[in-house]
Amino acid sequence: MSVMVFACALAPAAKGLQQTSPVEQNATAWKKLAPAEGGFMVLMPGTASEEKHSVETSVGKLENRIYSVETKQGVYMVMYADFPEVVSDADTIQRMLDNGRDKALANTKGKLTSEKNIKLDGYAGREWLVEIPGSNVIRARAFWVKRRLYQSLVIFPEGRNTPQETNRIRESATLKFLDSFALSDGTTAN
Repeated sequence: MSVMVFACALAPAAKGLQQTSPVEQNATAWKKLAPAEGGFMVLMPGTASEEKHSVETSVGKLENRIYSVETKQGVYMVMYADFPEVVSDADTIQRMLDNGRDKALANTKGKLTSEKNIKLDGYAGREWLVEIPGSNVIRARAFWVKRRLYQSLVIFPEGRNTPQETNRIRESATLKFLDSFALSDGTTAN
């Protein structure tokens, strides 16, 4: 079974970012996103737009729901897709996450600079840090929850020539977003 983890959304969103001043770290600007059918909750740095895209995969056509906010700082995205069947085998999930990572790197011509296995409420996941040379940095997390693949990611301009304070604020906002992602339907793997 082949899966394209975070690859379908990376390239288009990443092209328009420019080096800019940091986004205002105003607590009132962050908004809770909890779509009723999504089964998740996350804090976004503004009001999210919603898109639906159909993606052809080896298991058939999947509908990918994408919620995104673009700021001067970067693009914040959460997406999910439901697969035809529940996948619970740990080795299969890891292979699917590996395959998605490899396709995303190929599509963006990015370099994987960090990767680690993570969990959310007992569900397997992965976190990546990808650098697209001369362009953007992507920090992404993906979780496999029964038959649904959740992905959250932030795309921001590379920070080589960015003031240290801007990079610190950017990292803080990225972690606030990624760490706020939670399942909202009470589902656990145990």
